[in-house]
Amino acid sequence: MTTSTPSTAVPFSVSEVDFVAAVRAHLMTGDNTPDNLVRDATVTNVVRRYFPVWFYEGTFNVAWTALFGKEHREPHHEWRYDYRTKKQERVLVYRTRVDWTAANGQAVGSFSLPALAADYPALTGLPGGQALVIGAAAGETVSFERAAQEGCTVMPESADSTSRDVLAQQAMHKAVEEAVYAKAQQDQQKSWNWTYTPAWTVRTRAAPVFEATVTFEGKAYRVFGSGTSAKAVVADALPVDKRKVAMQRLGAVPPLATAVAMWLSVSQFHGSFGMGLAALSLAMAYFYIRTRVLAANSRAKRQLMLAEWASKQTSPGLAPATALPSFRPSVLTRPSVDRTLLGLVGVLCTGLAFIGVAPASSDDGPRARVAAPRVVESVADVVPAAVSAPVSAPVPAVVPAIAQSATLKAR
Repeated sequence: MTTSTPSTAVPFSVSEVDFVAAVRAHLMTGDNTPDNLVRDATVTNVVRRYFPVWFYEGTFNVAWTALFGKEHREPHHEWRYDYRTKKQERVLVYRTRVDWTAANGQAVGSFSLPALAADYPALTGLPGGQALVIGAAAGETVSFERAAQEGCTVMPESADSTSRDVLAQQAMHKAVEEAVYAKAQQDQQKSWNWTYTPAWTVRTRAAPVFEATVTFEGKAYRVFGSGTSAKAVVADALPVDKRKVAMQRLGAVPPLATAVAMWLSVSQFHGSFGMGLAALSLAMAYFYIRTRVLAANSRAKRQLMLAEWASKQTSPGLAPATALPSFRPSVLTRPSVDRTLLGLVGVLCTGLAFIGVAPASSDDGPRARVAAPRVVESVADVVPAAVSAPVSAPVPAVVPAIAQSATLKAR
C-alpha cells in the first residue's frame, strides 16, 4: 500500500464555537426528536481532522469515427386489404429513409474527479459523509505544512495506487464519451469508434472536518461538520421521543374508526357512500391539522430553547439575543383538550358515516299481513278439507274446499 502526503490543504474557516452552534441547530431537526435535546444535550470532544482527498486531473485527445444518418420521408404505395369492402386497395403511405454518411474527427477535453482517500467508517458510513468531505476540499488552499501547524489530526490514506488508476480510468472514459457524443450530427448516429491515450495526474488535498460527540440521556452520538461551512453537518441518527410518536399514532384513531364505520354502513346496512366519504374526509382533515399543530408547537419550543442557549454564550460568534422569540403553546396541544377533541371527532365522524342507513323492514301490522299472506306450511293443513268433502262429490267440488281451508289456516 502506497500513501502520499497532501501537498496542499484547505484551512479551517469555521471556528469551534460556530461548529458547536451548528450542531445545536442540527439537533432541532426531525419531527420526532425530543424537544429538550437542544437544551440538555452536551457537545464534547471536539476534534479537528484533515481528510485526504484525491483529485484526478487529466487531458485527452480522441480520434473518432462514426456514421451519421439523415432522415427523409418519401411517399410509397402499398396494397392493403380493406375488411369493409372485402377488397385489396392501393393506399398512399409515407416511410422514413435514412441516408448514412461516414464521418470522423478529433475531440479534445479534460476532466477532474475528487474522491475521498481515507477510510473512516464513522463518517463515510453516514448519508452525505463523503459529500461533506469533498465539499470541504473545494476551497482556497494553502501549503499543507502551514495547515498542519494548527494542531489538527491528519487522517492517513487507505487505498493503494491500483485503486487510484481504476478510478481515474473510469473518470476519463466517462469524460471521453461525453466529449465524443457531443460531436454527433444529423438525425441518427451509429458505429461509434474512438481511440485515445489515457494520461492523468493525481493531486492529494487535505479537507478540514470537525468531529464531536453529543451526549444525551447517557447515550453518545457522533456528529461531523465541514471546516469551511457551518451549515454542512452530518450525524448519527438522533434519538426519538416515543411520546411524540404515540401522540401522532393516536391521531390516526378517528380516521381508522370512520373508515370501519363507513365500510359497515355501506356494505352491511346499505348506507350512503357519499355521507361516509364526507365523514372520512372530515376525520382525515382533523388528523392533518392536528399533526401540523403538534409539529409547529414542537419547532417553536425548540427554537426558544436554542435562543436561550445562544443568549448565554459570550463568544462574538453568538452574541446575546436582544429579545427571545415568543412562544405560546397552542390550546390544541394541551393533553386534556387533545383527548377531548379526539373523542368528539371520533364519535362525530363515525356517527356521520351511518347517516342515510335505510331502516330495517318489518312484517308486523295489518298491511303486512294482507300484502304478504302466509304460505301453506304442510300438506296436513289441506288434507282435512279434502277428506271432509263428500265421496260422491266431483273433483271440481273438492278443489274449492282445499283452497278455502288453506286460506283459513293462513289467517
